[in-house]
Amino acid sequence: MRHFVAHKVVSFSKSTGWHPTALSNTLAQENYQHSISFCQRAAAKSFCRFPDHFKQANYQHPGLTDGPYQYAHNSSLPFFDWLAANPPFVNLFGSFMSVYRAGNTDWWTFYPVEERLSSGFDTNISDVFLVDVGGGCGHDLLSFSNSIKPPGRLILQDLPEVIADVADKSVFETQKHDFFTPQQVQHARAYFLHSILHDWSVEHGVQILKNLKPALKPGYSKVLINEIVLSEENPSVPATSMDMMMLGHIGEACERTEETFRAIVAEAGLEVVGVYSNAASPESVIEVMLPCSDSALEESKL
Repeated sequence: MRHFVAHKVVSFSKSTGWHPTALSNTLAQENYQHSISFCQRAAAKSFCRFPDHFKQANYQHPGLTDGPYQYAHNSSLPFFDWLAANPPFVNLFGSFMSVYRAGNTDWWTFYPVEERLSSGFDTNISDVFLVDVGGGCGHDLLSFSNSIKPPGRLILQDLPEVIADVADKSVFETQKHDFFTPQQVQHARAYFLHSILHDWSVEHGVQILKNLKPALKPGYSKVLINEIVLSEENPSVPATSMDMMMLGHIGEACERTEETFRAIVAEAGLEVVGVYSNAASPESVIEVMLPCSDSALEESKL
């Protein structure tokens, strides 16, 4: 118990004994319990086997099916397929991601939503304001809607097994969608991807963006990529920690520099129009649209 006191998990008074703290009360919440369980039962096994795995693999960069995670869990399944095959871990991982996101600065506090999205929102084009692509259980979308009061519909998209237990909220709708298939919602004002591309290789990232491209309204729709943007010269500990997490779980995935993001976006036939960052957050918002040439072509057809 003294060790817990030292870490502020509990407090102690000679007159009244042991007491919970704000930290222990937080850790007692279900999403934190699930996060700890995921880290202990899934993630830690992978990290502990790093030396053995990389020695056996002759220190080669892993792929989706032959990385430290597969080595530690005696599996040939990619990480997300492994989660689907082990149902309890789908929810545990979802909670882990919600806790990770809760510790970051909200993207709408440093990305100018009013100027870049709300202004110019046109219900004659579409009444959908924002689609959260691969948005998990909707933690981001719920917080966003409570803070911004969006002028149009909000849609949460993810795989059926992820959103099975997510009830439609009064502030957003749920929709089953695999982002490796063409986007269903046409001409929304924004398509939001939070911590999506870092889970996949460059080739997969290009494909994800290409599946969004036909749904974009030239000169109107935006893709918002909310990701860690690494600095090679002065990387932060949170950024490099997540980079190690990617290596340990997904193998070929990683955090990326702005230069790499721009290359992925260009390969998908899109264009970066702005990168918005905040000193308090390891994550940035990369705003992407169809190239100006596509917009000009669309106007010439009118």
